[in-house]
Amino acid sequence: MNRFIVTALFVGFLVAVGSLFFRASPRVAAQSPTQAATSQGTAFTYQGQLRDNSGNPLSGAYDFQFTLHDAATGGNQVGSVTLNNVSVTNGSFSVQLDFGSSAFDGNARWLEIAVRPAGSGSYTTLTPRQALTATPYALYSLKAPWGGLTGVPSGFADGVDNDTLSTLSCSSSGQVAEWNGSQWVCGTDDTGGGGSFWSLTGNAGTNSSTDFLGTTDNVTLTLAVSSTTALRLEPTAGTPNLIGGYSGNSVASGVVGATIAGGGGSGVVNQVTADYAVVGGGKNNTASGTAATVGGGVGNIASDYYTTISGGWSNIAGDTSATVGGGSCNRAGNLTQATCAHTPDTGRWSTVSGGINNLAKGYASTVGGGVKNTTPGDQSTVGGGLANDATGIRSTIGGGWENTTSGYAATVSGGFNNVVQGNYATVGGGFDNIANGAGAFVGGGGYNGTTSSGNQALATASTIAGGYNNVITPTASYAVVSGGQNNTAVSIGATVSGGQNNTAQLNATVGGGSNNKAGGVFATVGGGSSNNALAFATIGGGDGNTASGSRATVGGGGSNTASDWYTTVGGGYSNDASGYAATVPGGYDNTAAGDYSFAAGRRAKANHNGTFVWGDSTNADINSPAADTFIVRANGGIWFGKGTTDITPTIGSGVFINTSTGAHLTTGGVWTNASDRNAKGDFQPVDPQAVLEKVAQLPITTWSYKAEGSAVRHMGPTAQDFYAAFGLGNSDTSITTVDADGVALAAIQGLYRQNQEQAKRIAELEAQNRRQQAQIAALEARLDALERGRGWVRLPDVAPWLGLGLLAGLVLARRRKEVGR
Repeated sequence: MNRFIVTALFVGFLVAVGSLFFRASPRVAAQSPTQAATSQGTAFTYQGQLRDNSGNPLSGAYDFQFTLHDAATGGNQVGSVTLNNVSVTNGSFSVQLDFGSSAFDGNARWLEIAVRPAGSGSYTTLTPRQALTATPYALYSLKAPWGGLTGVPSGFADGVDNDTLSTLSCSSSGQVAEWNGSQWVCGTDDTGGGGSFWSLTGNAGTNSSTDFLGTTDNVTLTLAVSSTTALRLEPTAGTPNLIGGYSGNSVASGVVGATIAGGGGSGVVNQVTADYAVVGGGKNNTASGTAATVGGGVGNIASDYYTTISGGWSNIAGDTSATVGGGSCNRAGNLTQATCAHTPDTGRWSTVSGGINNLAKGYASTVGGGVKNTTPGDQSTVGGGLANDATGIRSTIGGGWENTTSGYAATVSGGFNNVVQGNYATVGGGFDNIANGAGAFVGGGGYNGTTSSGNQALATASTIAGGYNNVITPTASYAVVSGGQNNTAVSIGATVSGGQNNTAQLNATVGGGSNNKAGGVFATVGGGSSNNALAFATIGGGDGNTASGSRATVGGGGSNTASDWYTTVGGGYSNDASGYAATVPGGYDNTAAGDYSFAAGRRAKANHNGTFVWGDSTNADINSPAADTFIVRANGGIWFGKGTTDITPTIGSGVFINTSTGAHLTTGGVWTNASDRNAKGDFQPVDPQAVLEKVAQLPITTWSYKAEGSAVRHMGPTAQDFYAAFGLGNSDTSITTVDADGVALAAIQGLYRQNQEQAKRIAELEAQNRRQQAQIAALEARLDALERGRGWVRLPDVAPWLGLGLLAGLVLARRRKEVGR
């Protein structure tokens, strides 16, 4: 249930209602004359209607709280009634309320109602309260005769008010006049029932509204001790004044509700000169502001509205709601001072908790304690310390000595002679530090005696964590100096982590070391000494290194230079990477001058683009001869390998390049392939004659490599033809030298065997030829003899021999021809 709307009617009181949540529904119950004459009690009937926010009547059981007040809002509660499980039917309910006889004393009363569902939830209070107006019985009581009243003393029953105490004289010792319920009698205590005096042993049956100790006329009530005035209750047009302590203590004429609890003395009286002001004690104290308070002490002045001085000596709370907790010569308020002489100005709601000679001058400012601290800034705070000045609005000085905050919401936590002028800036401690940039921060550290100030964070959102004599210039917003000495952050976003005499420019970083400079945007120097990195460049450390090329890097070492874009010097000494993207990994006196060049070792000079030059320990230059060359000077030889078995490789005598495979290049320039039988397997025989025939059929041409140009000619087969013929190697695009050599050797063997066979056949033919020649010679001789003896030779006689000789000649000629081939 969010809210309730009650329409109320009660018998005995007529309620006038103006609430948005209550609507009166007047119902008057008829009464007979006999009812009017019957003695009435203090209870009355209350009837009402309960509705929700939409005006719909509610039904069910509800708990009600009815409270009676002496004001329409606020005021005092004078009665209450709680009723649980009240039945509400279609919005209507009726209850009996009894606040007792003391609740209604003739003064106005207001009824407040709160309701909730029975037994659950919190009560909802209905507003506004309902004013209770007079009813017929109440009107009758205003003019009721004595005869119509009950419990009237007999002395007043005659209706004539002429019964006085003056006719009774009680002269006996210890006797006083008392009212015994019907007449005045002489008695010794309060047993007579009248309560007409205050007994030293206490009184009983008193009524706070009628029985009191004091005066009924406009005369001061004075209490004395040993015939000396100790307390005066002075009547005023409003709240009486209470003056205790020395009789000379005073409240100014026309002041009401003032209190002097005690203290004072001759020439050092306590005074209250404003309404409702209080002096608790002490001497020579003055509360001159309305509702001001001086708790005690000596010579304190609370001079403006609601000011407070708890104690101490010669303190002044001079502006509205200002407070001084104690101490001496402290001022809460915008005051001036000359030997504790103050002139009020404006420092409302300021506070000085204690200390000596402090001034809380700004609006709602605070000095916690210490000596000679000042808070001119509104809502500023000095926690303690000596001679601190919080001038900036909402600024804070925690303590320390001679610290100053003039920026808005600036802070000095402590230390000595620190200054914060930037809004929201902070100095954590140390001495002679300055935080002038908005949001700047100096953690501590300070001045080492060699310059005019300590750490200075002069730019917006800049930070100096500590160290001394570090500076962030006014142009270096968001810069950081973490510590060290004499470091400087010059531009936006610069960082110096530590070291000494380091400088960082725009978004640049110096990690530490000394005399380093990150002089370009996004440059970095990690440490070392006298290093200089320009835009986007990096120097890891070392001494005297320069990275002047954009994105250049010097890892460390000494006197190294990386002077072009993307150049790198890893370390070493006196190395120079001056070509675009050139690299010197280290070593001594190496130069990578060519673009993309690489120089390493000693005195290696990669002077051409794309060159790799390695110099060994020889103290001599080794230069690149042309672009895109790979130059290595290694007087001890070169080794290439793979795997992990050759942990310490060896280069034998007479070997210039050695490999883990066994192949090597001799110092004489001969390349030697590995051919150890132990490294081979799966041996198969070769038919040399078949190899020779394939070689005889293999296309052999002259040609040029495309990369070399047509001017350079070579001779031999192509890898595809060679592979197709012999199937050797692992590719048809290359020919290994060992395979070419093997094919050539096999072909030579085939040719040798063929030559041997031919030589044997030639020898046989030559022997046969010799035999035939001998036979021919013999035939010729025989023929000659025949010719000489006969003179003529017949053809039939020599024809067989001529045929045989011709045949032998033809065979011999053919054999010679085959041998010539």
